[in-house]
Amino acid sequence: MKLHGKISSYYARGKTLDWIFTDSKQFFDERLNENPNDKNLLWYKDNPIKYKINKDGFRLPYELTKEEGNLYLGCSFTFGVGLHYDKTWAHLLHEKIGEGKYWNLGVGGAGFQTIFRVLYNNYKRIKIKNVFLHMPFPMRYEAFDEDSKNWYSILPHKGNKHLDFSNSESWSKVYMHKLNNFNYVQTNLLAISYLCDKVNAPLYYVGEFERDYKLDENYPTKARDFHPTPTYHKKLAEHFFDLYNSNSNYKLQKNLL
Repeated sequence: MKLHGKISSYYARGKTLDWIFTDSKQFFDERLNENPNDKNLLWYKDNPIKYKINKDGFRLPYELTKEEGNLYLGCSFTFGVGLHYDKTWAHLLHEKIGEGKYWNLGVGGAGFQTIFRVLYNNYKRIKIKNVFLHMPFPMRYEAFDEDSKNWYSILPHKGNKHLDFSNSESWSKVYMHKLNNFNYVQTNLLAISYLCDKVNAPLYYVGEFERDYKLDENYPTKARDFHPTPTYHKKLAEHFFDLYNSNSNYKLQKNLL
């Protein structure tokens, strides 16, 4: 069975955008008007971001092929919303590893179900050497809408304009319960790990990651919107690289061998 459906950036396929998702021109202009001397905002004004999207909707400068490379999965943190391409943790990590094709299949607004679906639909289209997964927001679920023939991310307390369950108090309580969410997260992680095993690619996983640290002095010190800083991405890339060098993959971490 093919889990057909679009991803959040599919609308921009084959294009190069100046703005995307929460990194909007309106939001940027409003903050620059309020803080005209903000050094980060002024830096981005002089050094605008370009989001190059391939024909599948991924932030890649090329299309998916059978070339061997390292696969990077996650949500908007991995996609790199608000940051230049070369400032994202996936790109920084790939430079450290120094070999193979760079396959960043991060998806804005993704939860664990979306990440599984992206991997399931693409793991045979590329040759995967290693998989690096950074935890998305764990409360994001995904459901298929028969009318629009597409998948949509849902937050239990918010719903979606196509699939609005936000008025169902019982639904929200069930899916926001920590035990149900733990089961949801672990089930999808095991499913992702299973697909990695099928192509003999070790899975390296980082869950919640520290965001309280001293920022780098070089600009930009922040993302162009409210996403994590370049320092966050740098530290995360270093952490993943340590896991990679010590072969501390997901199965070893969870004693699944």
